[in-house]
Amino acid sequence: MDEFLRSVLLFTNLPDEDLNRLSQMVETVEIQAGTQLFTEGSEGDCAYIIKEGQIEVFKMAGGQRILLSVLKPGDILGEMSLVEKGARTASARARTDSLLLNISREQFNQLLQTSSAAALAMLHTIIARLRSTERLLQQNEKMAQLGTLTSSVAHELNGPVATTKRRADQLREFVEQLAPLQLKLFQLQLTESQLDLLFRLEKQLLRQARRPVKIDPSEQRVLRHDMAVALENFGIKEAANLAQVLINLGYEANKLKPLTESFNVEQLTICLSWLDKISQIYGLLDNIGRGVTRISGIVEALKTYSDLDQTSPEQVNIQDELEEAIIALRKQLKSGVTIQRHYAKELPEIRGYSDELCQVFVNIIDNAIDAMNGYGLINLRTYQENGYVAVEIEDNGPGVPADIQNKIFEPFFTTKPPGDGMGMGLHICQKIVVQKHRGQLAVHSGLNGASFVVKLPLNFEGEP
Repeated sequence: MDEFLRSVLLFTNLPDEDLNRLSQMVETVEIQAGTQLFTEGSEGDCAYIIKEGQIEVFKMAGGQRILLSVLKPGDILGEMSLVEKGARTASARARTDSLLLNISREQFNQLLQTSSAAALAMLHTIIARLRSTERLLQQNEKMAQLGTLTSSVAHELNGPVATTKRRADQLREFVEQLAPLQLKLFQLQLTESQLDLLFRLEKQLLRQARRPVKIDPSEQRVLRHDMAVALENFGIKEAANLAQVLINLGYEANKLKPLTESFNVEQLTICLSWLDKISQIYGLLDNIGRGVTRISGIVEALKTYSDLDQTSPEQVNIQDELEEAIIALRKQLKSGVTIQRHYAKELPEIRGYSDELCQVFVNIIDNAIDAMNGYGLINLRTYQENGYVAVEIEDNGPGVPADIQNKIFEPFFTTKPPGDGMGMGLHICQKIVVQKHRGQLAVHSGLNGASFVVKLPLNFEGEP
């Protein structure tokens, strides 16, 4: 036992007397493959040294098991909860049949108090493990949230994609119907003045499609009825179907004289039918354009968030990044969350990493939604203050208890039940804001909810 303990880094420089005493105190534990050694969130009352076998350490997040490491003979585990005197931050399970040495809290504390070498070795062990775990969980947190956002974006895309497809199908149908109308129009052998009037009406329809005039529905019905009656009186049989195109052109029932004097009944019927089809085609093209613009905006929001390879800073409009975050979280916001914007006018751009700042806002807003259980109010404020651009994200949830406000930015700290969160979101935010952008990140909480304030220098590469 003494020989094995001496091979463990933690006990390499331990005096022979202390090492011998420790070997007499430790308990041997045998566990079979698949046995759970301890679970995340449970009380940390002892540490283990692996003598034989392999132990896998993992965290649960979003229903998925994240493997942090596979420990082998000579490795120690469970020591972090003893040092912090807190709950286990991860779970451990035997990958193979294993033989472990159990060190109680009292033995562990006595070891660190009596041996500076052991304390230093323990410090190196914990730092290395924290760094490794943090890197892994940061990437996993990013990818997990990216998966959630991808699902949200896919949901958001369903609407405009389906609408755009329907409009494209209608457009194909209307274009097919336009060909025989154009043939009939050609067979009319209209005069030059008639063609000139017809094409002027077509151009007017194009302008109207781009900038439609909103008319009250009840007023629209009255106008359509009166126009249909006027066309019927002129002798047009399809008056009810053709009345709308004249309303779109700005005509009223009592102002049709320029048309009725320029065309006979057959000519006006065919011309109005052609204009009606053209009007519908222009309207569909405009709808398709708006749908594609919306799809492009949603995809761009996801692209901004998921761009993991940005290596150089750029000019960033903070309010644009907030809007990108809102688009990315639109599915969660739809359930019952109201966003109120209080944006400063002429807010200057800053120098920074746009994708990572978007990630900060996504994380904080997402946390606010969770705090309010999906129902409530989020206020977004932006302003300039003492060389900084500030963003305040305020919710009307239960707030952050005073006793944990100084802990929420620590890695692995979470108020969610074990398995629901990795405790890395706000820690990542702090690293991006404070370390990467030389900014400030603070939380204020009261009876009316919590407020996170992000302050970013105009140029983090120089003096604020």
